Amino acid sequence: RIGNRTGMHWGALDTDMVPGLALPEYAAVHALRHLGPLGMAETALRDLRLEVAIGHEEREWADRVWNELGLTGERSVVVVSPVSKLAFKQWGADRWAAVADALQGAGHRVLLTHGPDERDQVEAVAARMRTQPAWGHRPTTIKQLAALYERCVLWVGNDGGAKHVAAAAGTATVAVHRWTTGAQFTDTSPGSPHRYVERAPPQGCDRVCSACSHQACLVELPVGDVLTSIREVLPAADPAHGS
Repeated sequence: RIGNRTGMHWGALDTDMVPGLALPEYAAVHALRHLGPLGMAETALRDLRLEVAIGHEEREWADRVWNELGLTGERSVVVVSPVSKLAFKQWGADRWAAVADALQGAGHRVLLTHGPDERDQVEAVAARMRTQPAWGHRPTTIKQLAALYERCVLWVGNDGGAKHVAAAAGTATVAVHRWTTGAQFTDTSPGSPHRYVERAPPQGCDRVCSACSHQACLVELPVGDVLTSIREVLPAADPAHGS
């Protein structure tokens, strides 16, 4: 029984302890450290890529949805996932609308996606856009969502589960994160196509996001910073990835 060694008195029932997560550190690297007491060094496992098995049925489903949304024939589709069930992870509809318009102005087609009970957040973004995005897909399973994402050259959105589905589908990602959380949940190893964007809040940060009254780490993050990260990733994205 292998546990984390922290400042609190945990681990009385554990047989082995490893150091707790030290920021900035990717959570997957920290998880691999738990193999140490079993005689396996985490450095021996260098491939940190997430994977999801997408089957023929999921790809057929995605093909039908792709046609319904008018995306057939588009060579560069970028997913924008501007949603989160947690208010402290929401960057804001106005900002995401500006990002989506900039992407479409640069010649990419934007697909807005959302999960259960998040449709109103996507509607708010679409209503603020000057251009017309593709949106309104059916409810999905995780594998169906991955089948949609693997057709796209880039995923952009709020920190959340959809980001990891996109990464597992082999799609490059750019995510807006709260202060200090980007490195923890993003694989930035050499050659990784994933980026995070965050900014320190001027008021300081106690890392208790659920009780934060000002959300300054997101409020202070400008659209330009996100667009800069997108430009860094898009040239490296495979243009045939979505074909």
